Amino acid sequence: MAETVVVSVRPRDVLVDERFTVRVTGLGQRQKVTIRSVVEEDGMAFSGCGCFMADEQGCVDVRIHPSLSGTYTGVDQMGLIWSMRQIPGQRPGLRLTKKDVTSPQDVKFEVFSEHRCFDTLHEITVSPLSKTEIYRWYKSKNVKRIPVEVGNIRGMLFVPPGPGPFPGVMDMFGSAGGLIEFRASLLASRGFVVLALAFFAYKDLPESFHDFRSIDYIKEGALYLHSHPSVHPGGVGVIGVSKGAELAQLVALYCPEVKAVVSINGIPYVTVFPLTHKDETIPVVTSFDYSNFYQTDEGLVMKNSYISDTTGLFELWKTDAKLLNICSGDDCTVPAELQQFQYDNYPEDKKQNMELVVYHGAGHLVEPPYSPLCRSSYHKVMGTNVVWGGNPRDHAYAQEDSWKRIIDFFRNNLPNNSSHVQHSSRL
Repeated sequence: MAETVVVSVRPRDVLVDERFTVRVTGLGQRQKVTIRSVVEEDGMAFSGCGCFMADEQGCVDVRIHPSLSGTYTGVDQMGLIWSMRQIPGQRPGLRLTKKDVTSPQDVKFEVFSEHRCFDTLHEITVSPLSKTEIYRWYKSKNVKRIPVEVGNIRGMLFVPPGPGPFPGVMDMFGSAGGLIEFRASLLASRGFVVLALAFFAYKDLPESFHDFRSIDYIKEGALYLHSHPSVHPGGVGVIGVSKGAELAQLVALYCPEVKAVVSINGIPYVTVFPLTHKDETIPVVTSFDYSNFYQTDEGLVMKNSYISDTTGLFELWKTDAKLLNICSGDDCTVPAELQQFQYDNYPEDKKQNMELVVYHGAGHLVEPPYSPLCRSSYHKVMGTNVVWGGNPRDHAYAQEDSWKRIIDFFRNNLPNNSSHVQHSSRL
């Protein structure tokens, strides 16, 4: 009697930055199969696939068996996740993110006979040989999620379980606006108190990206976090991407309580519009050179001519803040040379305060591990799809490696009780 084909995933309940194992058993010797992964979230559908050959025992184990074709090739335990693409038939330029971190990302796995290509895989009507699903979480079940409306600041606070106090981190994104929680909740699941800070297009905050002006607002968020009873005294960290990374660096110049900054593809100058601190105006140093923009089938490429002049460069070496500067070599919006220029301008006796990590082949939106590459997506400010750059494999490496660096950086450079360092899990 023929064995029943079974696809199994272990563990089935994981945090997003945790690996899991996909195995198929009950196949014939050397049988050809295709494994498909599918995520449907907020009306979007993404999928990955790999084509495999079963071993002599009729088994496929993605940890040891290579994908011969599909959305990725070779041996890669998490290839079926990071190589996901949007399923055909949707509008181009979708970005798979998690809006509701209190619910899991449900990932379905299906096994089909024969080797099938990605484009036709979603048109077949045959039933899979086997299927299962797993649940990937951005927030550990014991992490508290607390809305924050204190003074002027608006956001969401995530507090790990246990007596604390814990290292404190403020998290900001860029021109997408609103309140984005997925990175903050995942960091909290790794033992940090994290304030996801909105700065426009949320509640009673300024409606437009161009209406935001105040570094005092960002500073207020950092001081609120620093004074929180669950946060270890002595300083906080700030992490940001894109415009959020620019603001993260800038607030460190005006707020001595900020001791550690993670800048993900941020520009080390004030850009686009001037900012204010108390009665001081912080002028724009560089802005877009629109003549260098050009349109492609994917969207608008914003490779622009930023100046490389020490005037206006964020002089973080004049503070005691440590800087982890994550830079993507294939960023199609921010020239990688700017990060190198900033490092080169650090005085020799201060260079140890800045770590520059360049990921060649990665794009602008470096997110937590095993997130699919968003090569282009709709940009509210530009009113069109913008190309962020990157290729899936190099970008996947950048996300996995940088996440480990981010966690280690904050643990090593923020006050903490070593006995309270968290390695949370939902299990």
